[in-house]
Amino acid sequence: MKTILFLVDKRIQSKLKFLDHLSRHAMKKILIIEKGFEETGGVPAGYFEEIYVVSDISSYPELESVINRLLEKNDIRNLIATTENIIEVAGCLRTRFGIQGMQHNQATAVRNKWIMKEMARQNGISSPRSKIASTERELRACSATIGFPYIIKPIAGWATIKTYRIEDQSQFDSFLIEWNKAPQPMLVEEFITGKEFHIDSIVSNTKVVFTSVSEYLFNCLDVIDNQKPLGSITYPSTSPDALVKRLEDFNRQIIRALGITNSVCHAELFVTADGTIYFG
Repeated sequence: MKTILFLVDKRIQSKLKFLDHLSRHAMKKILIIEKGFEETGGVPAGYFEEIYVVSDISSYPELESVINRLLEKNDIRNLIATTENIIEVAGCLRTRFGIQGMQHNQATAVRNKWIMKEMARQNGISSPRSKIASTERELRACSATIGFPYIIKPIAGWATIKTYRIEDQSQFDSFLIEWNKAPQPMLVEEFITGKEFHIDSIVSNTKVVFTSVSEYLFNCLDVIDNQKPLGSITYPSTSPDALVKRLEDFNRQIIRALGITNSVCHAELFVTADGTIYFG
């Protein structure tokens, strides 16, 4: 039987609106979920024919082993990654098992921030100046090159976790103390002052079939660092605002540059006071 496979971390209760649409699809539905989901409310009944639990939803070896067993009795046609932190492992699994959808190279392009920004720049898309750093020496060199203020964030980070705005040497020294406890590759990026927008899209067979442009009430770092409320204002699709049309066009350029052909997409953009748009 044709099967659709879902990868979900322990926060499955936040996906219920998405799961409500599953009944429309005449396919067997299998869930692979991360251990600890019971603490967040458990798996709601009636959505999945089979459920498998793994210790780490981002672990390629663990997921590969489960899918190998599932393929003995299932014709897996789709593999859905429901959160940003499992996009890359899902791409690896699709390539490994020949499942349609975003492949390993495409997933790397949207998850590795250095590769993503460099691909955008190579296609003429404005992006903040950035450097990649994996050692303390490289971080110090990047800090000097980019200059204060700047942003430091993990190469494959998500949801603004471990993202820092560095204003001066004192903040940088404090960051280094924390970073040295668990070193990982980081992107050091020029800080862009401006309004922050997010654009959410659906791409089907290379065509952008849906686009929604929204403006954050406060930028994501202010939400994390200064306890500002998280929220955004969505512009109607019929908006006559010329900036909305420019943002939609800019978003289409990003999608083409990153080789996205069939996926849902989320892009964050900055608009400066002089109207320049940057890929965030």
